[in-house]
Amino acid sequence: MPVIDIGVLVGAKGEQATRRAVLVRVAKGSLAFTASRVAGVSVLTGELTPLGTTGVHAHLRGPAKAPAGEVAVIDPEGMFEHLSKGA
Repeated sequence: MPVIDIGVLVGAKGEQATRRAVLVRVAKGSLAFTASRVAGVSVLTGELTPLGTTGVHAHLRGPAKAPAGEVAVIDPEGMFEHLSKGA
């Protein structure tokens, strides 16, 4: 099962090493995303527009507002398809 480090994919700097992963099941398979923290289930508000037009950013939506701050929302089907192409 692929484990995707979103911080590495989007070029985040200053992130600490992650010790957790969140498993996501999609129609075509499963993948896991690293997470520095897991805050549970939250109600999100705000714009959920793509954060970019190409690559990984095209499959991230946001910025959404969560109780702990702003977050990006992953489009798991699109991300799975994108990463399956070896991009």
